[in-house]
Amino acid sequence: MTEDLKQKMEHVLHVLYFLQDEHGERGVPIDHPQLVSHNGGSLEALAASGLVELSGTVANLTPEGHRQAGDVVRRHRLAERLMMDVLGMPPESGDFIAGQMEHIVSPELTRSICTFLGHPTECPHGNPIPPGPCCKEGQRAVEAAVLSLEDLTPGEEATVAYITYGQPPQVGAQCPPSRGHGGPHRHGGPGPHGPQGPQGPEETGRRRIAQLGSLGIFPGQRITVMQKSPAYVIQVRGTTVALDDELARSIRIRRSEPPPSI
Repeated sequence: MTEDLKQKMEHVLHVLYFLQDEHGERGVPIDHPQLVSHNGGSLEALAASGLVELSGTVANLTPEGHRQAGDVVRRHRLAERLMMDVLGMPPESGDFIAGQMEHIVSPELTRSICTFLGHPTECPHGNPIPPGPCCKEGQRAVEAAVLSLEDLTPGEEATVAYITYGQPPQVGAQCPPSRGHGGPHRHGGPGPHGPQGPQGPEETGRRRIAQLGSLGIFPGQRITVMQKSPAYVIQVRGTTVALDDELARSIRIRRSEPPPSI
């Protein structure tokens, strides 16, 4: 198997997972634009490998195909978080690199990235990151590593884990399964990123991240919650900052100490 065919097969797995698992489509037409752009014999190779079932003009993931597709999506979305949270890259640039990294990151490195980032549960676009064994082990050992700012009580300290776009996953506003390898990326249609206008979810997310960054709130920064009502008030680097609910919901944190007893 050539490296090019292997990458195309992984892209197709990503697309099918995206359409079936997250959009609820069953029996994805093999002439679907997202499949056509990466096919090149990969559907047949996936079927021969027992990862995809072809029935007439439609394709479905097999159970093993779904597992492997989830691994591809996991690598992609963890890479996106790494690009944005650690390297400060804008989501559109980080996504392109993530599309390449999903093909080369080993299981061991994936585990290390996930642990380093605090086992994030969603990508920068608000979509779920399929959990891995390291996430499940961490949940058994301690409480969830990454929480919402809303989970803290006044007086608690925490470290900012990452900034989320604060948007629930939506059809048409998802992580792209295909930008990392060939083919134009369509805007505004039912494609993975969907609407990209001035008020689109990505622009809203960038605005939130810029606002919080201007206040000194970024991944790795320690904060203390002073109050939660009628508005969120936190202390960061000795400065007291008030946040509206929208900004507060965008902050994901790692708790520094167990919550105080009541």
